[in-house]
Amino acid sequence: MSDPSAICGQRGRPANARRVPRAPAFAIAAANAFVDLDFGIADTDRCMSSIASHRRRRTSWDADFVHHVGYWSHFGGQPPQSSWPIPHLRTAQEIAEFAGHRGLLTEEPVAGDLFLRWNNARGVFDGTGIVVNVAQRPQPVGEYDVNLCEVIEGQLRSTELGERMDIVRHWETFGARDRFVRWSGPLHASRSHALDDDV
Repeated sequence: MSDPSAICGQRGRPANARRVPRAPAFAIAAANAFVDLDFGIADTDRCMSSIASHRRRRTSWDADFVHHVGYWSHFGGQPPQSSWPIPHLRTAQEIAEFAGHRGLLTEEPVAGDLFLRWNNARGVFDGTGIVVNVAQRPQPVGEYDVNLCEVIEGQLRSTELGERMDIVRHWETFGARDRFVRWSGPLHASRSHALDDDV
């Protein structure tokens, strides 16, 4: 009889268990597949079951979209599981807090990062999505340099037929208080930023 320890790990997992490697290209490709689709609430619940199961938690659409494409673009392996490192959080602010505690926040974006849009009036991060492209150099605006990025995000809008979610790809500028989540790997210590008191 075969020795179980030869085929199973310490916690009963197969010794040859494999996870999908974390790769920005996977998340970007998955997000691109949804661009220009126009979802009603019922449509979204059918197409993105992982989102539908969390609607009762009053999550925001942009955070829902990020989780859906991140989770399923990294799902697979043996046994099947997702290597997406960010849990299904309700808002961009919760994503920022999660990432801040783990040293995953940065001010300098690269393709595949999650962006976190700062709302100065509310004093919170209130938007998130996936960075697709980054301009070669920061763009000067007044006294500050801003990052010009092409992004994909879910946007909620109200219509006569009810609320609908658009998946849009567009260029956006990000300023000094916006942040990015480098989820795909460890950050160099000098480039990681916790949530500062003045953000």
